[in-house]
Amino acid sequence: RAVSCDRTKPNCTNCSRSNRRCQWHSFKLSWPGANDRRRAVVSKSSPSSPTQGRISDARFVHTTYWDMELYHNLTGSVPVRTLSLLDPSTCWNPSELKTLDSDLLEYFCCVASASLATFGQDTTNLGKVLLRISLEGKTASAAALFQALMAFSSLHRYGLQSQAVEAKIAALGSLAQGSFEPSFGATGAIQHIGTGMLLCSFEVHQASCTSGQWTQYLDGVKTVINASSIQTLLQLSSDVAVLLDWLHYHDVLARFSLLHWKREGAPELPFTPTDHFCPQISNLPPPILSMLNLLSQVWDTVSSSAISPETSDDVHDHKSFVKLLDWRIRSLPIPIVREDSDDTTLVMKLYQLAMLLYLNRSSEGLIDQPIRTQQQIDQAFVILPRLSSCRQQFPIYIIGCESRTDEQRAVILDVILRTETLSSSRSFNHCKRLLQASWAQDDLAEWNNISYRSKLTSTIGLAEFVPAFCHVLVVGCGLSGLASALALAQTGHRVTVLERSSKLQEIGAGIQLSPNATRMLQHWGVLEQVLKYADRPETGTFRSYRGAVLSQSPPVSDPRLVQKAPYIVIHRAHLLRALLSGTRKHNIEIKLGSDVKEIDFSMPSLRLSTGEVHEADVILGADGERSRCRGILLGHADPPYSPGDVVYRISVPIADITEDHLAWDLKTRSSVNFWMGSGGHVVSYLIQHDMLNVVLVYAEGGGGKVMYGPQPADLEEFRSKISNWDPVLHELIDVEGSVCTKWTLFQIHESNKWRHESGRFVLIGDAAHAILPCLAQGAAQAFEDAGVLGGIFSQSVGRDQIPDALRVFEEVRKPRASDVRHRTLDQKAMFALADGPDQEKRDAKFRAGADYEMFKWLWEYDAADSGRVAWENFTKTHENGVKPHNGPEGTRESSRP
Repeated sequence: RAVSCDRTKPNCTNCSRSNRRCQWHSFKLSWPGANDRRRAVVSKSSPSSPTQGRISDARFVHTTYWDMELYHNLTGSVPVRTLSLLDPSTCWNPSELKTLDSDLLEYFCCVASASLATFGQDTTNLGKVLLRISLEGKTASAAALFQALMAFSSLHRYGLQSQAVEAKIAALGSLAQGSFEPSFGATGAIQHIGTGMLLCSFEVHQASCTSGQWTQYLDGVKTVINASSIQTLLQLSSDVAVLLDWLHYHDVLARFSLLHWKREGAPELPFTPTDHFCPQISNLPPPILSMLNLLSQVWDTVSSSAISPETSDDVHDHKSFVKLLDWRIRSLPIPIVREDSDDTTLVMKLYQLAMLLYLNRSSEGLIDQPIRTQQQIDQAFVILPRLSSCRQQFPIYIIGCESRTDEQRAVILDVILRTETLSSSRSFNHCKRLLQASWAQDDLAEWNNISYRSKLTSTIGLAEFVPAFCHVLVVGCGLSGLASALALAQTGHRVTVLERSSKLQEIGAGIQLSPNATRMLQHWGVLEQVLKYADRPETGTFRSYRGAVLSQSPPVSDPRLVQKAPYIVIHRAHLLRALLSGTRKHNIEIKLGSDVKEIDFSMPSLRLSTGEVHEADVILGADGERSRCRGILLGHADPPYSPGDVVYRISVPIADITEDHLAWDLKTRSSVNFWMGSGGHVVSYLIQHDMLNVVLVYAEGGGGKVMYGPQPADLEEFRSKISNWDPVLHELIDVEGSVCTKWTLFQIHESNKWRHESGRFVLIGDAAHAILPCLAQGAAQAFEDAGVLGGIFSQSVGRDQIPDALRVFEEVRKPRASDVRHRTLDQKAMFALADGPDQEKRDAKFRAGADYEMFKWLWEYDAADSGRVAWENFTKTHENGVKPHNGPEGTRESSRP
């Protein structure tokens, strides 16, 4: 509603009369009242039938101003205006790399060559052919091919950076020099073909500011071929057929892009005789060769149909040919898709369906078979989920343009995500951006008819150039590693988890999770799965070691603290299982048996004990209190140390605890129970609904046997530590089936260094701040680390900003983790007080009630929101030219309440 103002200074007349503060002329937004006919505008539903699956007439469309402008242009509802161009973002790696040619050569043969865009070819063999040709002679042409090979390998390995660009420029220089060499002949021509195709692949692999040049390289390759004698080249080397097949694929798909990329100055590729791509020369499988040749005919047909026919006979002839072409595509000798069909068969079938759909839609009514078309769409969406990956982007784009529901679009995006996780995949960013633009037009149009061909031409034509999500490595697959993987994958990043063990198993039994931890599980969408196995304590009870109740209203049941996010107890194995279910949902790759031996922080990369190397944009060290990553980061071994505390745990089956048993109340009432005595404390709670978890934390002092992880222990040894404690504990020891284990408690020295100076590596979880389990915050602090990382990386963080992002993470987390550590030590000491004045003061405080402010500070913390706000504040300081101080404003949590 408008707020009237006559702009009289210092106060306007209207505002003075109304006795309100003058805000000049502005607007206030408010929800209209239920019966406010003047302000409430109700939309009438369309007379057309609603889209299948809609639950109401209300619709939300994910769109932008750019999409709206394009829609108006397509529908002609406003005068055509010049739109900004689709420009997929490009990440520049600022690192100065000095990788040896031998390393890049090995990488090209083993990894990079697999990502060369082909269809039906063995990319490994193609890589070997290129390498073999590059080593034939010491001419400038040979050098050009070798340098192009190095450029592509460097680009694939490290992204767009100076080393890759310099190698590309060197290849162009050698290519020009080789053209004027007296010895230039058939061998030189073959090397020029290979160089041109590699430079073309360089441009289409990862969209960059020069990616529009890929058609120029293709033009150059075709010019060389047209000027050469194919028979002479074939007689010289059988490798020429491999290169011709590679060119054929690019040539056919380039014609599709150029058909719709109608811009001033759009390139025109020279014609290449079809006998260069005939079955007598090609090594491609017959179905794929036929498919490529039919695609060429489809482009010719669609292109010619844009010209208005002169007579009715022309219309009839064109319609007949379109139907004939449709029949030929349907008759391709592709294997029948069965339950056990491999990806090769599925992709061929997907290509066939994409060709049929494109021909039908582009012909705009000439093939009037709506039922068959819908069957083809349905068949495609049955095949897509079965694919482990699909490197060919044309069928993904064409079938993606048929997606009308969120479910179908999710299928498309899932296939793209599965493909992008492969090292053999090139960037899908351009394809995704074009699909998003197409989907927006479909959603905006819905009941209006937008020309299919116009939609493709408009979206593709507005791309910056002719079209052709950071990778995170997590070391450790414990609670910290899985939590951080979930937090980052949920925000769209590719995550790989490396675990030393060959089998996943969570050591221990019960674990308490406070609201600051379960709030993160809510963020990651796994809390519902966790709650299937968890218990929510109804109350908590603090007792003296003799059994006298001091307090029965601790914060575990305070609605002010646990209403939005619960306090739960759960078996560690069930918690691990729930987190793993989330990793499958987000396609997080987990590699077991991956023992990290070396870390190259500048790349960054990891070398495993097998010699295998893994690279990423950022590495997280989440390998626990005995972290090898921490030692590598610090440059020296940094093993955890024991302050002399041990843990005894007895797992008590509750089935045989009867009503006359002293522990009956512990069985029938979901509660967290504490006993505090000299030298230690006991905590108990139900897990798995049938087991009582009883844990004694006891200060034995130094000199005892060091035990990593639970070891079998004698029940009588447990009893000896609590000889004069509450009789109920002794009765629990006597329950048949009770099992006792024992282990040493460790912590690590508080470190000033969590991250490497390169800004590409950081420690998290117990690897950074392992603490004693006396405040039930071990897992919670690991989840907070993951939450802050997820909050930061949910924002727009460029690859060059990763060092800043990790610094902000450290500045947010270090003060709070340190505070929690010291509070844990304080609580441990308080729980273990011997009888005396200090113990009496402690008991009096418990009788007076829990420290609400402390638990409010600890449990109401939202780590994801903290990370998001911290990054927003950091970017604002940089936008305003302000140098960041010791942590963005509002992010430090060091002050205790």
